[in-house]
Amino acid sequence: MTAEQDGTWYGLVVPYRGHLKEPIKPGQTLIIQGLTTKEAQRFTINLHNKSADFSGNDIPLHISIRFDESKAVFNTFSSGQWGKEEKKKLPFKRGDNFDIRARAHDNKFDVFINRKPFLEYTYRLPLNEITHFSVEGDLFLSKIHWSGKYYAVPHETGIPSGFTPGKRLLIFGQVEKKAKRFNINLLHKSGDIALHFNPRFDEKVIVRNALTLGAWGKEEREGKNVFEKGALFDLFIDNTEESFKIFINNQYYADFVHRLGAHEIHGLQIQGDVDISGIQMETLSENHVNNEPKPQVDEPEISANTDVVAQINDKDEHAPEVQMEGLLTRSMETFGHGFDQLPFHSLFGHIENESDAVDFHRFFSRGFGQRHQELFDISNHEFRHIDPKSGKIHGCIKGCKLFNFGGQDNSLNDFGKKYLEHIVSGKCKRKVHPFVPYHPCPTQPKEVHPFVPYHPCPTQPKEVEDKSPLPEESAPKPAPAAPPAPTKKEPAVPPAPAKKEPAAPAPAKKEPAAPAPTPKKAPEPVLVVDSPYIQKRKECLDKKKLFEDPEFPANDSSLYYTKTPGKPIKWLRPGEIVKDPKLIAQAESRFEVVQGELGIFRFHFWRYGKWVEVIIDDRLPTYNGELIFLHSNSKNEFWSALVEKAYAKLFGSYEAIDGGMASEALEDFTGGLIELYGTQEKPPEQLMGLILKGFEKGSFFSCSIDADPYSREAQEANGLIRGHAYSITAIKQVKGPKGETVLVRIRNPWGDSHEWKGAWSDSSPEWNSLPQNEREQMQVRFLADGEFWMAFDDFIREFKKIEICHFNPEIFDELDEMTGVDLSAEEVWTSYEGDGVWSRKTGTAGGCRNYITTFANNPQHYAITVADGKNVGSDGKIQIISAVMQKYRREGRKNGLEDLTIGFGVYQVDGPKPTKKLDQTFFQTHRSIANTTFTNLREITLHFRAPPGTYAIIPSTFEQYQEGEFLIRIYSEGKLTAGELK
Repeated sequence: MTAEQDGTWYGLVVPYRGHLKEPIKPGQTLIIQGLTTKEAQRFTINLHNKSADFSGNDIPLHISIRFDESKAVFNTFSSGQWGKEEKKKLPFKRGDNFDIRARAHDNKFDVFINRKPFLEYTYRLPLNEITHFSVEGDLFLSKIHWSGKYYAVPHETGIPSGFTPGKRLLIFGQVEKKAKRFNINLLHKSGDIALHFNPRFDEKVIVRNALTLGAWGKEEREGKNVFEKGALFDLFIDNTEESFKIFINNQYYADFVHRLGAHEIHGLQIQGDVDISGIQMETLSENHVNNEPKPQVDEPEISANTDVVAQINDKDEHAPEVQMEGLLTRSMETFGHGFDQLPFHSLFGHIENESDAVDFHRFFSRGFGQRHQELFDISNHEFRHIDPKSGKIHGCIKGCKLFNFGGQDNSLNDFGKKYLEHIVSGKCKRKVHPFVPYHPCPTQPKEVHPFVPYHPCPTQPKEVEDKSPLPEESAPKPAPAAPPAPTKKEPAVPPAPAKKEPAAPAPAKKEPAAPAPTPKKAPEPVLVVDSPYIQKRKECLDKKKLFEDPEFPANDSSLYYTKTPGKPIKWLRPGEIVKDPKLIAQAESRFEVVQGELGIFRFHFWRYGKWVEVIIDDRLPTYNGELIFLHSNSKNEFWSALVEKAYAKLFGSYEAIDGGMASEALEDFTGGLIELYGTQEKPPEQLMGLILKGFEKGSFFSCSIDADPYSREAQEANGLIRGHAYSITAIKQVKGPKGETVLVRIRNPWGDSHEWKGAWSDSSPEWNSLPQNEREQMQVRFLADGEFWMAFDDFIREFKKIEICHFNPEIFDELDEMTGVDLSAEEVWTSYEGDGVWSRKTGTAGGCRNYITTFANNPQHYAITVADGKNVGSDGKIQIISAVMQKYRREGRKNGLEDLTIGFGVYQVDGPKPTKKLDQTFFQTHRSIANTTFTNLREITLHFRAPPGTYAIIPSTFEQYQEGEFLIRIYSEGKLTAGELK
């Protein structure tokens, strides 16, 4: 029996031969199910090239199940000979049923046996060479299924033809290794949820429920949770006139009687700790009802297009011991591009740990859009650079001003170097506060969910905005408490009243007469508020000793809090590691750095809405005389190791910065607001609009390809580097040999010959179609400088992720002062920042909307948006970005804190600014116009479009009575007035 297209085949005759109509694509899965004979010796599964026989053609994947050896053997037949066998003990016996699956990725097959991970087989021949497959040997073959793709989770999609009675929904996936919960929702056309299917590993149960008229009904909890962490699953949901029939791994599990109309289900939503590999719809037959499915090909696979983007904390428990390097490495790749001529390849050139090498569909961040709204529809392409009818880009080159549009005047190097100079030298013109370490007050009782609010204990100095110059003479002053360190002497800060905050907050905000006042949004003409750095240096000089930081001691408490290092760690200063230590190698003339001679350094980080100064000593953890964490290739260069130490102190330990997403560190370095998208998650015209609109706002863009876990700095045949951050510096439409073509300019931070080799690459024939003057206007240079152009279609096919860093006007002013680069954008976001607390004591820990009686108790913030005319689309809408960031959770990990599961909804409010908080009645009668999914990341972000007007934003935890602090940020086009409702 043969097959001529991808799909599902049942009751197959052995030996079986099949032909693939289309090439295998990453994300697809081959499923083979059957029964072995009791006398079985061997059977084989082969993926062939050119024909499904053994006529000498290549076999990219050969799987041999050998009962005579009790082994599963994997190999490749290439150029007339077999390669080296990979063997593993067989997990099933003669006479057993079996389920063997192979999921294709960019560089490997993940093989599963009986739905459990079995082996990773790295390709020895290209995936696209597979054209046929065969199965033969001692077995009864019952099913072959070939389909699937990558899906971002959360995943949400419409079902155009409806999920009506008589149809079966098939969902194939894998439970994450550390899963807590996931849910699958069938969405009713009313906006309610017809079926909420919720496996809970923390409760060992699968909850079924429905949301009707905005309220949850009675939970159904009968039956065990049969899903396994790390294992694959097949979930089938049959819609009948009376109920949903649920099958898990081909076994009947439960019925869920309809609570909403069975004929009005038009959407699917998947959220939580799960990886989805396939979603399909079939028409039920009589045998389906009896759980004996037959193939149907008249119903296409459900579309994967969605505006809901995942926020999943990607932390690999098997990553190397130095995994915390990744968080800083990835962020510094983005803004450290200026160091490509220095020996920084170990820092900027790649992503070094396994946690970065994750599947595209699991990495996206920032919840985006909402169920029924598109961010960039056709009407939103009215801005000056896209014709709404033809889609053509008008005007000259459009690019990012951080880089002066690239070409011969590319200021990328200068920008990166100047930016780092100001981080490490304390020369920023912004208002900076002394860093107060996270220190839970001993009198604070622990709650069921351990919540330790960030507030200074009586022995800790408060962060005070005092702009007086430091005195030459010192007087005693208490230092931040860091048990068991003793109190240090610090300079007195005149005038005294500015140091003591009375009950009324106004005096604490009063500033000295000098310097003269400046406009609200202008850069502050002062350095650091109440900085102890100068006095600490003076003490070291007076005592003729090197600085030792009592708040971040050179011992294991600064390294780990849950375990001890597996090897002896010795803390050494740079001069004890190398003979000629330097802060920045080969750059002494540029970096006017005076710190370091006394072993004391200061760094500035953005922390939850304000800049703080972190002071450290230069004792660094080593093993056998080598730095064990972040370091440069140049052994005498120490700026990266010192930045990492300061960042570790900011959060309490090196372990505290282990894992997480690179966007967190990038925000902490810049104060920007970060969004991440997948290039395949939006139609090309919407993605193009996103980039153009971002350039108008002065946003910074980077892009990347998934890392190869088996090959550091893996270079593709097309010249691109995997696991590597590139910058998007410009976009331009040209008339090429194939007509109008949109080009994007990409920058490789290495600044060398590692460039794109495809169409529109350096010296490619496509450039001959452009007049010389146009090439000059684009500043096209055919140099091995890391800068290249590529067609937009190639860009979205080759690159998998885009990261956007948005800046508000205050940050632009700061970067202007810092770098000397004029970053004034054509348009800028107007912004608002506010603080909030979920507290049991004050009754503001109301939980999500599931708890409708307490939901209104949550903190509420309002936003009044007023359009300025040029940003409003034909549908009357403008863009708004809102983000909620949890505070002090990473710092509190050693005290039992973890990120809460949080989210927020946006509600339109009639009339002017509300005078008080919205009540329960409002939320019972109003639906949100946009909302995030609930997830346990530090920050969740929502980018949506809405008419100018008044809106209420309600951040909440998913469960009731969970406590924590947060920062809310709102970016809007046009004018914005915002604040907290009391």
